[in-house]
Amino acid sequence: MKKTLILLSFIFLIVGCSNSKKYKLTVDDPNNFIIEKMNKEYFSGEKVIVKTSILYDVDLKLFLDDEFVCSQTVINDNGTYTHWEFYFTMPAKNAKISFKTSYDKPIKEYSFGDIEMFSSGFNRPNGVTISPNGTMYVSNRSTNKISTVNADGEIHEFVTVPCKELLMIITDDEGIIYAAGTDKVFKITSENEITEIASDFGCADDLVFDDNGNLFVTDAKRNIVYKIAPDLTKSIFIDNNYDGILTTWFITGITFNKTYDSLYVVRMDKGEILKYPILEDGTAGNEEIIISGLIKPDHITCDDNNNLYVTLYSTGILIKITDDNNVETICDNTMSRPTGLVIGKGDYDSRFVYVADNRTNIIFRIYID
Repeated sequence: MKKTLILLSFIFLIVGCSNSKKYKLTVDDPNNFIIEKMNKEYFSGEKVIVKTSILYDVDLKLFLDDEFVCSQTVINDNGTYTHWEFYFTMPAKNAKISFKTSYDKPIKEYSFGDIEMFSSGFNRPNGVTISPNGTMYVSNRSTNKISTVNADGEIHEFVTVPCKELLMIITDDEGIIYAAGTDKVFKITSENEITEIASDFGCADDLVFDDNGNLFVTDAKRNIVYKIAPDLTKSIFIDNNYDGILTTWFITGITFNKTYDSLYVVRMDKGEILKYPILEDGTAGNEEIIISGLIKPDHITCDDNNNLYVTLYSTGILIKITDDNNVETICDNTMSRPTGLVIGKGDYDSRFVYVADNRTNIIFRIYID
Protein backbone atom coordinates (compact mmCIF):
# COMPACT_ATOMS: atom_id res chain seq x y z
CA MET A 1 0.00 0.00 0.00
CA LYS A 2 2.85 2.40 0.87
CA LYS A 3 4.58 1.74 -2.49
CA THR A 4 1.27 2.41 -4.29
CA LEU A 5 0.88 5.82 -2.57
CA ILE A 6 4.44 6.82 -3.45
CA LEU A 7 3.88 5.78 -7.07
CA LEU A 8 0.61 7.73 -7.29
CA SER A 9 2.28 10.79 -5.77
CA PHE A 10 5.09 10.55 -8.31
CA ILE A 11 2.58 10.30 -11.19
CA PHE A 12 0.66 13.30 -9.81
CA LEU A 13 3.81 15.42 -9.66
CA ILE A 14 4.64 14.61 -13.27
CA VAL A 15 1.12 15.40 -14.46
CA GLY A 16 0.97 18.58 -12.34
CA CYS A 17 4.14 19.88 -13.93
CA SER A 18 3.39 18.83 -17.47
CA ASN A 19 1.48 22.07 -18.27
CA SER A 20 3.81 24.36 -16.29
CA LYS A 21 6.32 25.90 -18.63
CA LYS A 22 8.37 29.02 -18.20
CA TYR A 23 8.30 31.79 -20.79
CA LYS A 24 10.55 34.79 -21.23
CA LEU A 25 9.35 38.22 -20.16
CA THR A 26 10.96 41.23 -21.79
CA VAL A 27 10.77 44.51 -19.88
CA ASP A 28 10.66 47.73 -21.89
CA ASP A 29 11.32 50.41 -19.25
CA PRO A 30 13.62 53.15 -20.59
CA ASN A 31 12.47 55.60 -17.89
CA ASN A 32 13.38 53.21 -15.06
CA PHE A 33 9.92 53.26 -13.50
CA ILE A 34 10.41 49.76 -12.04
CA ILE A 35 12.03 49.74 -8.58
CA GLU A 36 12.23 45.99 -7.88
CA LYS A 37 14.13 43.64 -10.16
CA MET A 38 11.92 41.18 -12.03
CA ASN A 39 12.53 37.61 -13.13
CA LYS A 40 13.49 36.93 -16.72
CA GLU A 41 11.07 34.00 -16.96
CA TYR A 42 7.68 33.15 -15.45
CA PHE A 43 5.44 30.09 -15.51
CA SER A 44 2.36 30.22 -17.69
CA GLY A 45 -0.56 31.30 -15.49
CA GLU A 46 1.70 32.78 -12.82
CA LYS A 47 0.60 36.08 -11.27
CA VAL A 48 3.23 38.74 -11.94
CA ILE A 49 3.60 41.83 -9.76
CA VAL A 50 5.36 44.89 -11.12
CA LYS A 51 6.48 47.52 -8.59
CA THR A 52 7.24 51.08 -9.68
CA SER A 53 8.04 54.36 -8.00
CA ILE A 54 5.19 56.82 -7.47
CA LEU A 55 4.94 59.40 -10.23
CA TYR A 56 3.36 62.76 -9.63
CA ASP A 57 1.02 64.68 -11.94
CA VAL A 58 0.79 61.63 -14.21
CA ASP A 59 -0.99 58.28 -14.48
CA LEU A 60 0.95 55.20 -15.54
CA LYS A 61 -0.48 52.34 -17.62
CA LEU A 62 0.94 48.85 -18.06
CA PHE A 63 0.80 47.15 -21.46
CA LEU A 64 1.40 43.47 -22.25
CA ASP A 65 2.45 42.95 -25.86
CA ASP A 66 1.09 46.44 -26.58
CA GLU A 67 -2.33 45.56 -25.13
CA PHE A 68 -3.51 47.62 -22.14
CA VAL A 69 -3.60 45.61 -18.90
CA CYS A 70 -4.12 47.99 -15.97
CA SER A 71 -3.27 51.30 -14.34
CA GLN A 72 -1.42 51.74 -11.08
CA THR A 73 -2.54 50.55 -7.65
CA VAL A 74 -1.24 52.77 -4.85
CA ILE A 75 0.35 50.86 -1.96
CA ASN A 76 -0.12 52.29 1.53
CA ASP A 77 2.22 51.05 4.26
CA ASN A 78 1.13 52.22 7.73
CA GLY A 79 -0.20 55.53 6.43
CA THR A 80 2.64 56.19 3.99
CA TYR A 81 2.28 55.78 0.24
CA THR A 82 5.39 53.81 -0.76
CA HIS A 83 5.06 52.70 -4.40
CA TRP A 84 2.74 51.62 -7.19
CA GLU A 85 1.94 48.03 -8.19
CA PHE A 86 0.63 46.48 -11.42
CA TYR A 87 -0.68 42.92 -11.82
CA PHE A 88 -1.09 40.52 -14.73
CA THR A 89 -1.09 36.80 -15.47
CA MET A 90 1.80 35.42 -17.51
CA PRO A 91 0.54 34.09 -20.87
CA ALA A 92 1.64 30.78 -22.41
CA LYS A 93 4.16 32.49 -24.65
CA ASN A 94 7.11 34.85 -24.51
CA ALA A 95 5.85 38.34 -23.79
CA LYS A 96 6.86 41.97 -23.34
CA ILE A 97 5.63 44.60 -20.90
CA SER A 98 5.87 48.34 -21.40
CA PHE A 99 4.46 51.53 -19.94
CA LYS A 100 2.64 54.59 -21.18
CA THR A 101 1.86 57.79 -19.30
CA SER A 102 -1.21 60.00 -19.51
CA TYR A 103 -0.28 62.76 -21.90
CA ASP A 104 -2.69 65.30 -20.45
CA LYS A 105 -0.52 65.39 -17.34
CA PRO A 106 3.07 65.12 -18.51
CA ILE A 107 5.89 64.31 -16.12
CA LYS A 108 7.50 67.47 -14.80
CA GLU A 109 10.98 67.79 -13.41
CA TYR A 110 11.43 69.94 -10.29
CA SER A 111 14.39 71.50 -8.55
CA PHE A 112 14.71 72.44 -4.90
CA GLY A 113 12.75 75.63 -4.20
CA ASP A 114 10.58 75.50 -7.33
CA ILE A 115 7.20 77.06 -6.57
CA GLU A 116 3.89 76.85 -8.39
CA MET A 117 0.26 77.72 -7.77
CA PHE A 118 -1.61 74.65 -6.53
CA SER A 119 -5.07 76.15 -5.98
CA SER A 120 -6.65 79.62 -5.99
CA GLY A 121 -9.94 81.32 -5.22
CA PHE A 122 -9.92 81.33 -1.41
CA ASN A 123 -10.91 84.13 0.98
CA ARG A 124 -7.73 85.00 2.85
CA PRO A 125 -6.54 81.42 3.37
CA ASN A 126 -4.80 81.08 6.69
CA GLY A 127 -4.45 77.46 7.73
CA VAL A 128 -3.84 74.37 5.64
CA THR A 129 -3.71 70.77 6.85
CA ILE A 130 -3.96 67.23 5.47
CA SER A 131 -5.86 64.57 7.39
CA PRO A 132 -4.64 60.97 7.82
CA ASN A 133 -7.23 59.80 5.28
CA GLY A 134 -5.75 62.16 2.68
CA THR A 135 -8.08 65.17 2.68
CA MET A 136 -6.69 68.69 2.46
CA TYR A 137 -8.52 71.37 4.43
CA VAL A 138 -8.01 75.13 4.15
CA SER A 139 -9.36 77.76 6.57
CA ASN A 140 -10.67 81.00 5.04
CA ARG A 141 -10.10 83.87 7.41
CA SER A 142 -12.50 86.35 5.77
CA THR A 143 -15.51 84.01 5.71
CA ASN A 144 -14.79 81.61 8.63
CA LYS A 145 -15.33 78.75 6.19
CA ILE A 146 -13.27 75.58 5.88
CA SER A 147 -12.78 74.28 2.35
CA THR A 148 -11.63 70.92 1.08
CA VAL A 149 -9.16 70.82 -1.79
CA ASN A 150 -8.59 67.68 -3.83
CA ALA A 151 -5.28 66.61 -5.38
CA ASP A 152 -6.14 68.49 -8.58
CA GLY A 153 -6.58 71.75 -6.64
CA GLU A 154 -10.39 71.82 -6.90
CA ILE A 155 -12.07 73.64 -4.00
CA HIS A 156 -15.28 72.57 -2.26
CA GLU A 157 -16.93 74.28 0.69
CA PHE A 158 -17.02 72.06 3.77
CA VAL A 159 -18.31 73.94 6.82
CA THR A 160 -18.68 77.40 8.37
CA VAL A 161 -17.23 77.82 11.86
CA PRO A 162 -19.24 80.12 14.22
CA CYS A 163 -16.24 82.08 15.44
CA LYS A 164 -14.91 85.62 15.64
CA GLU A 165 -12.16 85.02 13.08
CA LEU A 166 -10.96 81.65 11.76
CA LEU A 167 -7.21 81.20 11.88
CA MET A 168 -5.29 77.89 11.90
CA ILE A 169 -6.65 74.33 11.66
CA ILE A 170 -5.27 70.84 12.31
CA THR A 171 -6.57 67.26 12.27
CA ASP A 172 -6.00 64.48 14.78
CA ASP A 173 -5.21 60.84 14.04
CA GLU A 174 -8.90 60.13 13.38
CA GLY A 175 -9.27 62.96 10.87
CA ILE A 176 -11.26 65.23 13.22
CA ILE A 177 -10.58 68.93 12.58
CA TYR A 178 -9.61 71.36 15.33
CA ALA A 179 -9.91 75.05 14.53
CA ALA A 180 -8.53 78.14 16.24
CA GLY A 181 -11.30 80.74 16.11
CA THR A 182 -9.52 83.64 17.82
CA ASP A 183 -11.40 83.59 21.14
CA LYS A 184 -12.42 79.92 21.00
CA VAL A 185 -11.23 76.51 19.79
CA PHE A 186 -13.60 74.14 17.98
CA LYS A 187 -13.78 70.44 17.14
CA ILE A 188 -15.35 69.52 13.79
CA THR A 189 -16.21 65.99 12.68
CA SER A 190 -16.44 64.71 9.10
CA GLU A 191 -20.25 64.93 9.49
CA ASN A 192 -19.95 68.71 10.02
CA GLU A 193 -20.73 68.49 13.73
CA ILE A 194 -19.14 71.52 15.42
CA THR A 195 -18.34 71.56 19.14
CA GLU A 196 -16.70 74.35 21.13
CA ILE A 197 -14.02 72.72 23.29
CA ALA A 198 -12.26 75.75 24.83
CA SER A 199 -12.80 79.48 25.20
CA ASP A 200 -11.39 82.66 26.78
CA PHE A 201 -8.39 83.19 24.50
CA GLY A 202 -6.89 86.54 23.64
CA CYS A 203 -6.15 85.23 20.13
CA ALA A 204 -6.02 81.48 19.63
CA ASP A 205 -3.81 81.20 16.58
CA ASP A 206 -2.05 77.88 15.96
CA LEU A 207 -2.52 74.31 17.21
CA VAL A 208 -0.52 71.10 17.50
CA PHE A 209 -1.04 67.68 19.11
CA ASP A 210 1.53 65.73 21.10
CA ASP A 211 1.69 61.93 21.06
CA ASN A 212 -0.58 61.66 24.12
CA GLY A 213 -3.54 63.44 22.56
CA ASN A 214 -2.95 66.77 24.27
CA LEU A 215 -3.72 69.83 22.13
CA PHE A 216 -1.44 72.87 22.43
CA VAL A 217 -2.66 76.31 21.34
CA THR A 218 -0.69 79.52 20.94
CA ASP A 219 -2.37 82.67 22.18
CA ALA A 220 -0.81 85.35 19.99
CA LYS A 221 -1.98 88.27 22.11
CA ARG A 222 -1.31 86.90 25.61
CA ASN A 223 2.05 85.33 24.74
CA ILE A 224 0.89 82.04 26.27
CA VAL A 225 0.84 78.42 25.09
CA TYR A 226 -2.24 76.67 26.44
CA LYS A 227 -2.65 72.93 26.85
CA ILE A 228 -6.02 71.27 26.33
CA ALA A 229 -6.03 67.73 27.72
CA PRO A 230 -8.12 64.91 26.19
CA ASP A 231 -10.71 65.52 28.92
CA LEU A 232 -10.81 69.18 27.68
CA THR A 233 -9.14 70.59 30.78
CA LYS A 234 -7.41 73.83 29.77
CA SER A 235 -4.21 74.97 31.48
CA ILE A 236 -1.23 77.24 30.88
CA PHE A 237 1.69 75.26 29.48
CA ILE A 238 4.13 78.10 28.71
CA ASP A 239 3.81 81.69 29.88
CA ASN A 240 6.49 83.94 28.44
CA ASN A 241 5.51 86.88 30.69
CA TYR A 242 6.42 89.32 27.97
CA ASP A 243 5.03 92.80 28.54
CA GLY A 244 4.48 94.13 25.03
CA ILE A 245 1.92 96.14 23.11
CA LEU A 246 -1.43 94.38 23.11
CA THR A 247 -1.90 94.87 19.36
CA THR A 248 1.32 92.98 18.60
CA TRP A 249 1.28 89.33 17.56
CA PHE A 250 3.63 87.81 20.10
CA ILE A 251 3.81 84.06 19.44
CA THR A 252 2.18 82.45 16.41
CA GLY A 253 3.32 79.10 15.00
CA ILE A 254 3.91 75.94 16.99
CA THR A 255 5.12 72.41 16.21
CA PHE A 256 6.77 69.38 17.79
CA ASN A 257 9.74 67.49 16.43
CA LYS A 258 9.06 63.93 15.30
CA THR A 259 9.99 62.35 18.63
CA TYR A 260 7.84 64.82 20.61
CA ASP A 261 10.67 65.69 22.99
CA SER A 262 11.07 69.25 21.71
CA LEU A 263 8.43 71.93 21.15
CA TYR A 264 9.11 74.83 18.78
CA VAL A 265 7.31 78.15 19.05
CA VAL A 266 7.54 81.13 16.70
CA ARG A 267 7.95 84.48 18.45
CA MET A 268 6.75 86.69 15.63
CA ASP A 269 7.24 90.10 17.24
CA LYS A 270 10.92 89.46 18.00
CA GLY A 271 11.77 87.40 14.92
CA GLU A 272 12.78 84.33 16.91
CA ILE A 273 12.30 80.57 16.88
CA LEU A 274 12.09 79.16 20.40
CA LYS A 275 12.79 75.59 21.48
CA TYR A 276 11.45 74.01 24.65
CA PRO A 277 12.58 70.54 25.76
CA ILE A 278 9.74 68.36 27.00
CA LEU A 279 10.73 66.96 30.37
CA GLU A 280 9.95 63.50 31.72
CA ASP A 281 6.99 64.83 33.72
CA GLY A 282 5.51 66.32 30.54
CA THR A 283 6.25 69.94 31.39
CA ALA A 284 8.29 72.35 29.29
CA GLY A 285 11.95 72.97 30.12
CA ASN A 286 13.86 76.20 29.77
CA GLU A 287 13.45 78.25 26.62
CA GLU A 288 16.24 78.27 24.04
CA ILE A 289 16.38 80.77 21.18
CA ILE A 290 17.67 78.70 18.26
CA ILE A 291 17.18 81.34 15.54
CA SER A 292 16.88 85.13 15.79
CA GLY A 293 16.85 88.10 13.46
CA LEU A 294 14.03 86.85 11.22
CA ILE A 295 11.54 89.29 9.75
CA LYS A 296 8.01 88.45 10.88
CA PRO A 297 8.23 84.64 11.09
CA ASP A 298 4.71 83.27 11.26
CA HIS A 299 4.04 79.53 11.08
CA ILE A 300 6.16 76.43 11.30
CA THR A 301 6.14 72.71 10.55
CA CYS A 302 8.58 69.82 10.86
CA ASP A 303 9.48 67.02 8.43
CA ASP A 304 10.48 63.43 9.19
CA ASN A 305 14.15 64.44 9.41
CA ASN A 306 13.43 67.16 11.98
CA ASN A 307 14.01 69.98 9.51
CA LEU A 308 11.81 72.97 10.27
CA TYR A 309 10.01 75.05 7.64
CA VAL A 310 8.95 78.59 8.53
CA THR A 311 6.95 81.21 6.63
CA LEU A 312 8.11 84.83 6.86
CA TYR A 313 4.86 86.73 6.62
CA SER A 314 5.87 90.24 5.56
CA THR A 315 8.64 89.27 3.13
CA GLY A 316 6.93 86.35 1.35
CA ILE A 317 9.78 83.95 2.07
CA LEU A 318 9.88 80.27 3.07
CA ILE A 319 12.95 79.15 5.00
CA LYS A 320 14.29 75.79 6.10
CA ILE A 321 16.04 75.30 9.45
CA THR A 322 18.09 72.10 9.62
CA ASP A 323 18.47 69.97 12.73
CA ASP A 324 21.76 71.73 13.46
CA ASN A 325 20.08 75.17 13.19
CA ASN A 326 21.38 76.24 9.79
CA VAL A 327 18.98 78.53 7.91
CA GLU A 328 18.37 78.22 4.18
CA THR A 329 16.04 80.30 2.02
CA ILE A 330 13.92 77.93 -0.08
CA CYS A 331 12.06 80.51 -2.16
CA ASP A 332 11.25 84.21 -2.21
CA ASN A 333 9.85 86.91 -4.49
CA THR A 334 6.73 84.90 -5.37
CA MET A 335 4.45 84.75 -2.34
CA SER A 336 2.98 87.88 -0.78
CA ARG A 337 1.75 87.01 2.73
CA PRO A 338 2.55 83.32 3.44
CA THR A 339 0.98 81.97 6.62
CA GLY A 340 0.03 78.36 7.38
CA LEU A 341 1.84 75.45 5.79
CA VAL A 342 1.81 71.66 5.67
CA ILE A 343 4.11 69.03 4.18
CA GLY A 344 2.36 66.94 1.58
CA LYS A 345 1.45 63.28 1.98
CA GLY A 346 -0.49 60.71 0.02
CA ASP A 347 -1.94 62.18 -3.14
CA TYR A 348 -0.51 65.58 -2.22
CA ASP A 349 3.10 64.49 -2.74
CA SER A 350 5.51 64.54 0.19
CA ARG A 351 8.18 66.25 -1.92
CA PHE A 352 6.26 69.50 -1.56
CA VAL A 353 5.25 71.87 1.20
CA TYR A 354 1.90 73.58 0.70
CA VAL A 355 1.65 77.22 1.82
CA ALA A 356 -1.41 79.44 2.26
CA ASP A 357 -0.92 82.98 0.93
CA ASN A 358 -3.22 85.27 2.86
CA ARG A 359 -3.08 88.17 0.39
CA THR A 360 -3.21 86.50 -3.03
CA ASN A 361 -5.81 83.86 -1.98
CA ILE A 362 -3.59 81.09 -3.31
CA ILE A 363 -2.26 77.80 -1.97
CA PHE A 364 1.27 77.49 -3.34
CA ARG A 365 3.28 74.31 -3.39
CA ILE A 366 7.05 74.38 -3.13
CA TYR A 367 9.45 71.56 -3.96
CA ILE A 368 11.64 70.68 -0.95
CA ASP A 369 13.13 67.30 -1.90
